[in-house]
Parts: sequence; structure tokens; C-alpha cells
Amino acid sequence: MIKHTPVQRKNKKESGFSIDAPKNLNYSKLMLDELNLLESKLNKLIETIEVLKKENDELKPNLHLAKEEIQNLKTKMNEATLKVENLLGQLPS
Repeated sequence: MIKHTPVQRKNKKESGFSIDAPKNLNYSKLMLDELNLLESKLNKLIETIEVLKKENDELKPNLHLAKEEIQNLKTKMNEATLKVENLLGQLPS
């Protein structure tokens, strides 16, 4: 979380902003609250993405097996259809 750190100015001409010392930025409480909320949302998003990636990795092998099973069942149905057609062709008219 970002913490509010008041800026110590040596004289009135200093802006109070320093590239080398980002912790010395003078953020308002509202801005800090918004940044903390955004940080929290981003952390939750990252966590959700990691969970979904793990779930996806776990489901990929199952999908591959299911596709193979579908192909096997289609092959068996085609074979059964041919057998039924052959049997029907052997019936007397």
C-alpha cells in the first residue's frame, strides 16, 4: 500500500517532487485511497488470472482425451451404420 509522506521543502521555490525520491510525493488522501483501491483490484485480477491459467492447464489434457473419445465414437458409429446398411441390403425385397 502507498503511504502518505508529507514533503519537506527547503524553500518556497521547490516543487516538492523528486524523480530520485518517489516516496516524497505529496499525494492527497483521496488519491492514495484510489491508488490503494486500484492496487487491490489489480492484485485480485492477477490472482484470478493465475487461478484461471492453472485451471486451464488442468483442463487441457481432459479436452484432448474428450476429443479423442469423440473421434473414436464417430468411427464406431460409421462402422455400425455400414453394418446396418449391409444387413438391410441382404433383406429380401
